[in-house]
Amino acid sequence: MALSAARSADLALAFERIDANNARAFAPLAVAFGQGRLGHALDGLIGIGARVDSAPVALFLAQPASHAPTIASLLTLNVAPAWRRRGIATKLLAAGEAAVGAAGCTTVTSMIAYGSPEGPAAQALAARAGWEQVQHLRTYFKVAYDAIGVAPWVTRRQRWPAGFDVVSFSAITGEERRQLTARQNDPDWFDAYLDPFEGEADHTANSIALRVNGEIAGWAVSRHLHRDQRHSAPGTMSWTRVYVRRPLQKRGYGAMLLAEHIKRGPAAGIAHAIFSVQPTNAAMTRLVDRHLRPVASGCRDVWEVRKRVAAGAAQT
Repeated sequence: MALSAARSADLALAFERIDANNARAFAPLAVAFGQGRLGHALDGLIGIGARVDSAPVALFLAQPASHAPTIASLLTLNVAPAWRRRGIATKLLAAGEAAVGAAGCTTVTSMIAYGSPEGPAAQALAARAGWEQVQHLRTYFKVAYDAIGVAPWVTRRQRWPAGFDVVSFSAITGEERRQLTARQNDPDWFDAYLDPFEGEADHTANSIALRVNGEIAGWAVSRHLHRDQRHSAPGTMSWTRVYVRRPLQKRGYGAMLLAEHIKRGPAAGIAHAIFSVQPTNAAMTRLVDRHLRPVASGCRDVWEVRKRVAAGAAQT
């Protein structure tokens, strides 16, 4: 369904809502969190596509939150490379904001990665459109194993106390799994985002666990990055969960466990690692600042940005 047309110099844009009839045509433009979303049921997606001379050139996708339907998350705002720097993103974002409001949402949120190749353009676009920076969500790092693997804290011999045993994560027993799950709400145990069993099917062979006196007290797990994920190279994995129980965190055991995980990386075919740290995770932030930031080959701060939009009638 055509929404409107906009002209910028000699460029004529036609905007249309994304539906089952045109989703396949715009699917190649779905990137970031919108990747693959147009190949299935649209499931409440708010989508606006832009065409020039009938050719799809840009895509806006947003999704209302299931827990807060008046808040929509921006999944994709992408202009085909050959059509960038022509004002299309600015016009498409305005059309997308209007569509979000027409769907009954009052707020739209997104994330901007400072330090990424797309960061400066995204920052400038958000500022022009009146989006506000809300909070620092996390910092992403990339490290090469040929750099981190020779660091003294990694290569030195680990001297674990009596009763401490490092095992392959796959060696965790069914009973240990049940115990970990049962204790997840214990305030002295781990937060939900540190759940080591999430995405277990993609765990790398160097994922490990720490037993202390017969009980699981920590883990360092990672997963393979799929080949179609952006900014990943062959042999790249994501460190997804590194954790030791709080009483052990200020004794260096988290660093020791991570060092063992790194040592086992090359045998698992790992050459690079990507990981992120939330600013609220004080223990991991200390570890990263001391041992990992100095050898990181890349660093990106991710911030949440948002904008209030006016709920109203759909464009015609």
